[in-house]
Amino acid sequence: MSSDSFKHIAPHYNSMMDHIDYERWVVVTTMLAELCPDEDFSHLDIACGTGSLLRELIDHRWASYGIDLSKAMLEEAKNQSEGMQVAQADMCHLPFKNHFAMATCFFDSLNFVTHDGGLQRTLTSMYDALNDIGVLAFDVITERMVVDHFADKDWVDNNSGHKARWSGKYDAENRIITNKIRVNKGERSVMQERVYTQDEIRATLVEAGFVVLGVFDTENWREPDDETLRLDIVATKNTDDLIHLKFELIEADIQALLAD
Repeated sequence: MSSDSFKHIAPHYNSMMDHIDYERWVVVTTMLAELCPDEDFSHLDIACGTGSLLRELIDHRWASYGIDLSKAMLEEAKNQSEGMQVAQADMCHLPFKNHFAMATCFFDSLNFVTHDGGLQRTLTSMYDALNDIGVLAFDVITERMVVDHFADKDWVDNNSGHKARWSGKYDAENRIITNKIRVNKGERSVMQERVYTQDEIRATLVEAGFVVLGVFDTENWREPDDETLRLDIVATKNTDDLIHLKFELIEADIQALLAD
């Protein structure tokens, strides 16, 4: 198996994910950006993949940059958008210090950090990449998502002329889901993700130095419950008490928007 687990999926990735509502991420991200000063605003999309979110934000005239560990995914991003600023980097060891006003890491990319101690190293690396009042927004899948949709299941997706065969196995003790994916008659790819609990995420964010602004059910931005499939998490390096008041207003606006 290639060390780049996305190598055989990358050419098909966008059509495989054509059901994903990237516009929702754009709306939420731009609303959260109101927490950041306008001057010298810059944004880092961590695990940017083929650049779908980046393209949308660049169209909004954002100074956005992307990093991803997968060379194959970055090549697809460059092929689809000439001039897009992306680079290969490991989110556990980001090559930036005190630079960005905002960072995002969506589509359960953080769950792909599966090794022991990886969550701490990753969130610390993200903390270091942000400037002194920087904002971090990311999402993770929950165990409910894994059990309901991936654990010990086999299925086939048909998208835009290709067929993707999936097979999922869940190690509940270590909270590792392994998905094997084969597109058409190509080589099989193996993807692993680790489930992190809300308590783990909150504690690790604080240990890294962040102030946690909120943890929400992605679907409605309300308090998560046992049925929540995906979590949205927002944190900041800003220790000013006013940040919480500003965030409460944005939180209410996002909740109202998602309720429409």
